[in-house]
Amino acid sequence: MKKIQLLFFMLCSAFSVLSAEKLITAQTPWLSNPGDTTFSISFVMPAGDKRTFSVEYRNVIDDGAWSKSTAIPAELEGNNIFQVNLKGLQPGNSYEYRIVASDGAVSETRIFKTLDSTRKQHKVFFNSDIHHRSSMLNFMMGKGVKANCDLFVLLGDQIGNRMNENTYMVIFDGFMSDAAKALNGKYPIVPVRGNHECRGKRTDDWYKVFRDSDNGERTWQTFRIGPVWYMVLDSADFDSDYQADKVYPRQKEWIAKELETEACKTATFRVVLVHISNSCIDEKIEELVWNKMGLELLQSTDPAKRIHLMVSGHRHRYIRSDAGSPLFKVNSSRFGDNPSGRPNKDLPYTSVLLDARGNGGVEYCYAIMESTPEAIVFQAFDGQTLKPIDHFSVTPDGKVKDLMEVPSFEY
Repeated sequence: MKKIQLLFFMLCSAFSVLSAEKLITAQTPWLSNPGDTTFSISFVMPAGDKRTFSVEYRNVIDDGAWSKSTAIPAELEGNNIFQVNLKGLQPGNSYEYRIVASDGAVSETRIFKTLDSTRKQHKVFFNSDIHHRSSMLNFMMGKGVKANCDLFVLLGDQIGNRMNENTYMVIFDGFMSDAAKALNGKYPIVPVRGNHECRGKRTDDWYKVFRDSDNGERTWQTFRIGPVWYMVLDSADFDSDYQADKVYPRQKEWIAKELETEACKTATFRVVLVHISNSCIDEKIEELVWNKMGLELLQSTDPAKRIHLMVSGHRHRYIRSDAGSPLFKVNSSRFGDNPSGRPNKDLPYTSVLLDARGNGGVEYCYAIMESTPEAIVFQAFDGQTLKPIDHFSVTPDGKVKDLMEVPSFEY
């Protein structure tokens, strides 16, 4: 009898969805704040649409009744940016979800997968400093989808010039429309904030699009996938006392606490994601950013806290400096034989700066990192020719092995 009732319920639910009006969002939905038990789903509707919205979701393996969570709006330039923060999910499980309006209209169903700290292998896509070149970002992220990446990290300065009065246009026409379209609501985006996202008018509108998992304004986070623990930092705008005072003191205290968590200490690898690296950067910026944000916290050689890799952008040039090395490697641009800043000879981790348009580099660059318990393998590509420009691995003890021939030069 119970089986018949369940079948009847499922048939009724299916009929209800089929008969409901199809809900079309103003932008393709996107996922953020990834976690093993939490995930955020965001979408856009015109502010003139007075309906309320929620997200219905269920575990694919259960295929039972839908759970429902209310979407919280934030108004931005005639649009409402809705976000739903799902909690209490199961690690490493696939969930199907759909957006439902108060009048019964329903969107198409999509599927995402929660993170899993026991997973053996995964891939992450990286890009930085696209600066308002949305279609090129779409193209490169498509390469990440084709490579079966699980997570997509945008390392800052995705917008072009300083934010103008219409911040919706700057963010969505600048990069977010195509980024969301490329992933089609199936893979999470981790948006690292760069200095350009902190400059100009109404920069706090950034938080309306990219809220934290409590609908707040915290732009830093940690998460764990398999053997890798990721720390996302906000280097803000080094030229702004307002940004520095708002970001650096809170973040430094938070970094110290996160390094003591079980997720960090039990990880095989630890990777820091930030817009402005402390490597290959002039001393003024290092002083303004890293000495205030707590660079010393990331220099431990304790196997339970060692940082293995820092991935960043900002300089619009691709360059790598290995842990403990007096050399720079690769150098895809007009740095010549003497890049500014210092290599990582006094640091226990390797740094990579991705290239971007301008400054004589590869013009566009993306990278894919594949992780296993034995090593993290990082490969960077010229976004136009699709040829690799760097390929190396890092082992749990922090040692680096070049997997393709790249030039090395002294600082």
